[in-house]
Amino acid sequence: MNGPSTGVDMTGPSTGVDMNGTSTGVDIGGTSVKLGAVGQGGRIIATSALPFGAFGDFPAFADALAASIRSLGAGLGTGPIGIASPGFPDPQTGIIDDGGYNVAILRGQSVAQALRDRGLPVATTLNDGVAAAIGEHAFGHGPGLSRFVLITLGTGVGGCVMLAGTPMVGQGGSPPELGAMVLDTSGPEGDNGLAGTFEAYACAGGFARAYVEHGGARDATPRQICEAAGRGDAAATAALDAVCGRIAQGLGTLVNALNLEACLIGGGISQAGPLLRDGIAAHLPRFTWPPLLRRVSLRLAATGNAAGWLGAAVAARHAAAGKTDPPDAT
Repeated sequence: MNGPSTGVDMTGPSTGVDMNGTSTGVDIGGTSVKLGAVGQGGRIIATSALPFGAFGDFPAFADALAASIRSLGAGLGTGPIGIASPGFPDPQTGIIDDGGYNVAILRGQSVAQALRDRGLPVATTLNDGVAAAIGEHAFGHGPGLSRFVLITLGTGVGGCVMLAGTPMVGQGGSPPELGAMVLDTSGPEGDNGLAGTFEAYACAGGFARAYVEHGGARDATPRQICEAAGRGDAAATAALDAVCGRIAQGLGTLVNALNLEACLIGGGISQAGPLLRDGIAAHLPRFTWPPLLRRVSLRLAATGNAAGWLGAAVAARHAAAGKTDPPDAT
């Protein structure tokens, strides 16, 4: 496949990082790994994906991932490799210190070290939400925006705020945890021990819970729920409205605190498209100070579900150049 289907031209990102040569990005999601190779001038060379369900153990998965990376860079070499990981990964070792509970096969493992052991040049590991924000800034709506947040909706909820092209991370590159924002202390308890978090309401499981609460069937996926809402199904429409209200609550809080120019919606669930965006937009005035609401835009991420691996590829070049500060994607 020759690049992600994003609807935008990805051939000339403004990244502040030398885009000569090839680099590879790997994005570890809740159900699969997405990866891609970026070449001269930011040209997308190839993309691929590996579902976790196809592998019985970590070594088999690592073997398959290494083979996929080599295949992407066939004839060009992989160049430096960046890994976007859930939780709080150590940039050098790739070990997840906290928050990796969504991907059972990776618990206690380091994808970075496994790939290095297989002869591949892993340059860095970073949080997947931070990587997605870098990828969107470099390849999507980011150019021209000085203050925005990207949230990623999928198995979990992540994201990052970008200010003047730089991701807002903590000491040692520790990522923010937007999914841990508590929206309602009487809400459902998540794996992190907090009740009523942004993630609990807006992740795939949150969509499914809301659908059941409004009379829908169990085990429905967000895509199925959104498709049913598009057909006018009452339970799906109510569930989607409830989740969109919670997403708007989280975004409105961030806009009020940071005076953001834009809120961008990414991750697999964002593929619901305008139905999701319009649902969030309908609730945003309930949670946003009016003067700030008039200045903020709400958009679907231009890079779609490719943002994470694109950002990891940018971060890999940055790290390979010997830079230790957060990648500047301006």
